[in-house]
Amino acid sequence: MISPPFREGIKAAVPIWVAYISTSFTLGISAKAYGLNLGEIVLMSALVFAAPAQFAALESLASGKPALQILLITFLINLRFLVMSAAIAPYFGRVRRAASCSGVGRRSSRCFMDRQTAARHVDRRSPCPDSSVA
Repeated sequence: MISPPFREGIKAAVPIWVAYISTSFTLGISAKAYGLNLGEIVLMSALVFAAPAQFAALESLASGKPALQILLITFLINLRFLVMSAAIAPYFGRVRRAASCSGVGRRSSRCFMDRQTAARHVDRRSPCPDSSVA
């Protein structure tokens, strides 16, 4: 039997996964058009978490930009996660840092956060679990 909180989580995740799937297909088609092979596309998806950074890297790779410039572009694009992390950090106040993002421990959603999951979590209209933060 599936528990109600788990079922609620699945319902909340479906719209996010629809966005992920469509973006992934679009990125794969674009990467193939830019001349990347399947292994390179999979490696890029595994190493670069943000789709906007992947699209920017594709354009830069195709035009022959230096690696340092591509890294700088992707870094600047990913700075937006700093603000999202600050907004959602109070909800993870009781999670041990070492266990939440380590390769050995159980992985927390804050390790794989993007704009959809941050918005979905903050939009739950539940009070912050840490009573010291409003």
